[in-house]
Amino acid sequence: MNSTASEALSRGLAAHRAGRLEEARRLYESALSASPNNPDVLHLYGVLLGALGDSTRGAAMLRRAIALQPRFAAAHFNLGCLLQRSGANDQAEAAFRAAIAVQPKFSEALLNLGNILLTKGAAAEAIRVLSRATALNPGMAAAHHSMGLAHEATGAIAESIASFTAEATLAQGSPDALTALADRLLARADAANAASAYRRALAFAPNRSELHCNLGNALRLLGALVEAEAAYRAALALNPASAPVLNNLGIVLQEQGRVDEAIEAFNRARDADPGYAEALNSLAPALQLRGRLDEAAEACLAALRLEPRKADAHCNLGNVRLAQNRLEDAIAEFRTALEIDPSNASYAKNLSYALLTAGDFSEAWPLFDARWSATMKKAVRPFQSRPRWSGAEPIDGHTFFVHSEQGLGDTLQFMRYVPLLAARGAQVVFEVQSALADLLHDFDGAQRVIARGDPIPEFDLHCPLLSLPAAFGTALATIPAKVPYLRADPTRFESWTSRLAGLPARARVGVVWAGNPNHGNDHNRSIPFAAFRTILDHPGVTFISLQKEIRAPELDAVSAQTFPFDPGIELHSFADTAALVAALDAVITVDTSIAHLAGALGKPTWILLPFAPDWRWMLERSDTPWYPTARLYRQPHPGDWTTPLGAVREALDGLVQGMPDCA
Repeated sequence: MNSTASEALSRGLAAHRAGRLEEARRLYESALSASPNNPDVLHLYGVLLGALGDSTRGAAMLRRAIALQPRFAAAHFNLGCLLQRSGANDQAEAAFRAAIAVQPKFSEALLNLGNILLTKGAAAEAIRVLSRATALNPGMAAAHHSMGLAHEATGAIAESIASFTAEATLAQGSPDALTALADRLLARADAANAASAYRRALAFAPNRSELHCNLGNALRLLGALVEAEAAYRAALALNPASAPVLNNLGIVLQEQGRVDEAIEAFNRARDADPGYAEALNSLAPALQLRGRLDEAAEACLAALRLEPRKADAHCNLGNVRLAQNRLEDAIAEFRTALEIDPSNASYAKNLSYALLTAGDFSEAWPLFDARWSATMKKAVRPFQSRPRWSGAEPIDGHTFFVHSEQGLGDTLQFMRYVPLLAARGAQVVFEVQSALADLLHDFDGAQRVIARGDPIPEFDLHCPLLSLPAAFGTALATIPAKVPYLRADPTRFESWTSRLAGLPARARVGVVWAGNPNHGNDHNRSIPFAAFRTILDHPGVTFISLQKEIRAPELDAVSAQTFPFDPGIELHSFADTAALVAALDAVITVDTSIAHLAGALGKPTWILLPFAPDWRWMLERSDTPWYPTARLYRQPHPGDWTTPLGAVREALDGLVQGMPDCA
């Protein structure tokens, strides 16, 4: 290269590095005129042309440089970069491979080759190539990022997160690196570490609305609802018309019980983006909570008009149809949701509830087991990896562990299956909630009853309590319905019988008007005391309150009602309550554990049910195959307690007339 070309090339390279591209172009062209076949000049000029957007001429210059100097690794590399930016990935791959063939430790070429392999779906080969890049240059953050993507593509989640963690460590102060890590942690439900990474990213990029939103998502998973709300509001301060953020705000407001505010947020999301189906889909359950069922159904249908294959909208519509007692429609919607997404355990579980309500037990029970799917986030205990009884395995002489799982009422209802196991020769260890341990300590069929939290003895087989109906192949006609299958403690029973004997009137009836206020359906199944008290003035009945917890707004009204004693003081356990119930003539209750306790004791039990009841009470019948001594009093319309309470009052007349006169 002559001195003229050398000086022009040197000055051109300085201008190029300083970003003065037009000046660099003039100088490179001057060098090229002076030395037209110099590979270095052709190489740098080709790189510059690519930066100026002239990819065709740039590639031509780089190819001329390579033709003159075939082992010019940098020229092969920069040709690959130019071709990669142009979308010519196959040619770019060949160029990077050529660069690596000349210079095997060319970490940047290995990185770019790995990225091309990733775009082609060759993740396993990309990992091998990128591993070489990170081994050669451990401090190259971009290579760790690409390695994270490659591991993610192969399903190696732990390795993927390790790579993104390495990138974030190396790229100090990079919000993008921290965001990439946080996104993966959140996808893995590692919400605590995700929230930490998002906060670190926000320290460098406080004006990124999406980071505030994703921080809110992580905080919501952690149950930090107030903090999540604040994060969503920070996101909205930066981007007030973001439909996804408004939707997420609505969700977290609903989870705080602020349903009306949630509805407002969902409506704002819908207005911000009328084509955003998720806002309509989120709106539906909130409207359902407010009893606005027709509007909830329309919200689902509107979402489905936008996205006909939106499985969760079909599921939400199924839930609305269940609440409307449109059982066939509900089943159809749940089936559609499950057909679209067969792996979704929530859809299978909801379909099982609808089928159980319809009495179609044969299809329902296997679907009911979806509650144990990992996607349901139901706690699976270590022993559940042990052999589980399906109903087919012999159990005679085997130690059989039955574990309760849901509410107290579920245990009281389904413990009827424990004696059936014993009848087949099983030695049953029955684990129950601690609140029921005293009541069930000598339950028939259980060799041993333990409380949740007690050491679990060795066993051969196990089965969740609510899976026993499926294992026994229970059909509507074969429900083991012989009552009583529970007996009260004789000493406590005699004590209560003695105390009740001195009460006035001929019938002694226990009453419960409200269940657990934290139950998801409490707003439908509990009765305001002001409505319930309309039956409490019956002259032929002494009413015994079995209501242990009185809600603050009703304290004065309940105190004004004369009950013989305060169950909150006198009833210390379910064993005490069972003894009292056994000594009564009847029980009137909403759908709570007391309904199951009284039914299991074989006591006449009148159960007041909302318009859309729990699956076990089915529809359109006044009896239940689970409890022969129970009678069901149903709302004819949502919110109408006047009608069933009126029917109960008339039934009390019959109860009193059928009682023998007091001695």
